Amino acid sequence: VGTHWSRGWVIEDCTVSGSSADGISLGKHGDEWDNAEPETAPAFVKTIKRAEARGMARTGHHTIRRCTITDCAECGIHGALGCNFAVVEDCWVSYCNWKQPYSGSDNGGIKFLGSVDSVIARNHIHHCGAEAGIWLDWMAQGTRVVGNVLWCNHHDLFVEVSYGPVLVEGNAFLSSRSVRAWSQGIAF
Repeated sequence: VGTHWSRGWVIEDCTVSGSSADGISLGKHGDEWDNAEPETAPAFVKTIKRAEARGMARTGHHTIRRCTITDCAECGIHGALGCNFAVVEDCWVSYCNWKQPYSGSDNGGIKFLGSVDSVIARNHIHHCGAEAGIWLDWMAQGTRVVGNVLWCNHHDLFVEVSYGPVLVEGNAFLSSRSVRAWSQGIAF
């Protein structure tokens, strides 16, 4: 399921299984220059600038609720800039990137880049990713991770290259490596 570069999708009560890439994609800028350069910080910054110039405020605001996402090769729920103001709640995400057919920066249970004011709440996430069950990368600001239960992941939560604020409260992180925080502004 792909929202592309749009706004306000509501995805509820569905089952997504067996995707050869992402189960649900909340959008990526998606112009001809995305992925044209090596995936580096300068390339991603250029993508952000192009997205802002074309109206990033018209994207995101998606709701994913009560979905089962399983056996996806790369990521259960993914968003790069298109996940801003998103709500992901009461979902079951499992066995996404578990066999690790893909390596790199975009894999796991939930992987958000640019998760501005997003909420990830009351989800069950297990057996996901080479990196994490929930991976917040680049510009996670105002994001809340609340009441989730995670187990048997490489890491349960990875927050990277963000300055916050990110609020992490009331979660059960049960994997052997629960949290990796390579950012500032995280309140646990």
